[in-house]
Amino acid sequence: MDEAMELEDYLPQSFANASEQAYLEFLWSAFQTNYETERYEFASLAFHLLYMSFVSFSVWQIRLARPEQFAMAMVGFRSEEEGSLKDCESPFKFYDRLKESQIFRFLKLIGCSNQQVGEFAKFVKRRNKIAHPTGTVFFNDRAAINAEIAEMMKEVRNIEVHMQPVIVELYRRFLSESADVEV
Repeated sequence: MDEAMELEDYLPQSFANASEQAYLEFLWSAFQTNYETERYEFASLAFHLLYMSFVSFSVWQIRLARPEQFAMAMVGFRSEEEGSLKDCESPFKFYDRLKESQIFRFLKLIGCSNQQVGEFAKFVKRRNKIAHPTGTVFFNDRAAINAEIAEMMKEVRNIEVHMQPVIVELYRRFLSESADVEV
């Protein structure tokens, strides 16, 4: 559980609106409650949504820092999809316009290889197996879910390493736009 809680360090500390913050608080609560009561299958679903929220926030930051590259990365999307992705007012709105695994392709804008993008996206395939009635429980014990969490956190850290230049760009822009020239 401790490793899972590290994900909180990579998620925003403030939000554009209260509903986004409430959503993430709900997911954390669902994860913790299900983990502690040994309902690991449901804990994994909640943690997956937290992971995908992290990915969404990362892509949001890429879009803010590199809008021209972001626009070029939409080659192959239908024009109405392109416009709606550029006009998204929240990182959570990307999924209204994309198939869930498509969001990972934007991580190529920060230097992630196709192989890495595949590693990031494999959790969507696993989650889909869990989310449908298959008659199989994938996470029967704490060791199994902890292994899944460790694997996901490895990929979170990998994305975060690639995100460092984007974060620096956003901080630099914020500082220059917020500077008080009269001081």
